[in-house]
Amino acid sequence: MRKLSFVLLASALALVNIFTCNGQRKINGYECVDLCLPSGNRWATMNVVSTYPADYRPYWAWVDVEAAIADYWGSPWRLPSFKDVEELLNYCYWERFTTSEGHSGWIVISKKNDDRIIFFPDAGYYDYDDGRRKSVGQTGFYWTSNYSTVPGNSGVYYLEFSADYENPVSINLLEMDEDSDIRAYRYGFSIRLVAR
Repeated sequence: MRKLSFVLLASALALVNIFTCNGQRKINGYECVDLCLPSGNRWATMNVVSTYPADYRPYWAWVDVEAAIADYWGSPWRLPSFKDVEELLNYCYWERFTTSEGHSGWIVISKKNDDRIIFFPDAGYYDYDDGRRKSVGQTGFYWTSNYSTVPGNSGVYYLEFSADYENPVSINLLEMDEDSDIRAYRYGFSIRLVAR
């Protein structure tokens, strides 16, 4: 059993200090953390275009992701693949957390070094059909780079987490409509990047 007490962690460290731990550095001016993953990936400490780790905006349609990365963060930053997210699920602990400012989300802690931490806010998603943000503070949706073209099961993979689910953190498939991939344009999810 882990000896890390999140009650003590939360009281001992201010949110700002959580993100200034060992293993952190900047790539192209953006902070990232080495979570001791086998791939050597470093995960960004905040979402693209956010100004602080608990900031959940903006939202991006999957079809706009590549342009957003190129325009804002540049190479070597990239959208994580299905395997990158799977690695994060397997080699890190995920714990529900609410910041002192009231932002809810998940602290992701390296299983090899519990000083290496990032935070994923419960950003919800943006529904372009009705122009509203939904599930903010309850659920997080983060795009991956993988698109499935399997007939009858085509779509885009994404990371989803919610304390309300039996399996609170998972990788899911946003299935496309039978006659088009309109859903890739219909929903805006968050982007969290990786680099080496």
